[in-house]
Order: sequence, then structure tokens, then C-alpha cells
Amino acid sequence: MSFDSGLVIGYRSQPSKNSVTIWVEKNEAAETSEELAEEDNELYPVDARDAVYSNNFWARFVGQRISNITILKRSYNSALYADIANEIGLLFEVEDGSRFIASHGLHDDSDDFSVIKESQIDNEIRNQIQGL
Repeated sequence: MSFDSGLVIGYRSQPSKNSVTIWVEKNEAAETSEELAEEDNELYPVDARDAVYSNNFWARFVGQRISNITILKRSYNSALYADIANEIGLLFEVEDGSRFIASHGLHDDSDDFSVIKESQIDNEIRNQIQGL
């Protein structure tokens, strides 16, 4: 995610923590992290305004200020998840009230990272999320 200041933030799933993690790819002084996502051959950046790989929902976020970020946690009835973070999403809200989620498997209960609309959260998972 790129900001007008030059700041670039990266995020991805971290299965060992059952969570989404976030880091600074490039700061405002143009200093970069050691491993840049843009240099990863398995990742393909998509511009939110791309006519082929995006749509109007995502284009509406371009140029908007982020007004709130909420960490979404999932509650489990299993001891396997008791000692890990379970921060399964970052809910971004922008100044016009539009929202999207950087998600750790919220759409299909997997370890896959995705950026989704709230409506794409699996209904069974929705009831286990704190922060929505």
C-alpha cells in the first residue's frame, strides 16, 4: 500500500501466528526493507484503478485518507490456538466510510492472504471475529 508521503506498507499472512502481519517496505526517506515485496517473483501488484484486474470498489480508495485501522481477532474453541496471536485481519476504513480487510483466510478459512470486502467474509467465521 503506497501513501502520498512515499511510505509503502506491506502485509501478508503469517500462518505460524494465524495472523496478518504488516511492515514498512519503504519509509518517507526512501529507505527500504531488506526484502522488498516488489522484487518477489510470486507477487503481482495490481493498481486499484486497473480496468482488467480491478473494479470501481477498489478504485474508490485511491486518494482517500485512512481514518481508522482495526485489528480483527478470531476466537477459537481449541487449545491449538490459545497461545498465538489470531489477528486474522486488518480492517481499513477511509474518510468516506468505505472499508476493506487485509485478511488471513477470512474468505475461506485457509492460511491464504487476501484483500477482501467485508461481504466476502465466510458467514461461519464472521460470528467468531472480535472487532467487526
